Amino acid sequence: MLKVDTIKDVRIAHFVEGKGIREIYLDFNISRNTVRTVLRSVIVDQIYCRIDRPD
Repeated sequence: MLKVDTIKDVRIAHFVEGKGIREIYLDFNISRNTVRTVLRSVIVDQIYCRIDRPD
């Protein structure tokens, strides 16, 4: 499972630094399919909201 920081770093490496998928998956040690999934995803930030549970 990827952490939000890794997702952010992958997107920065591709869109800002202009790195290709091969270079990214070698740098971050994740699969090419995972890199493609991250880049195709429209979700940039994953916000976690905790719902108060009744006691």
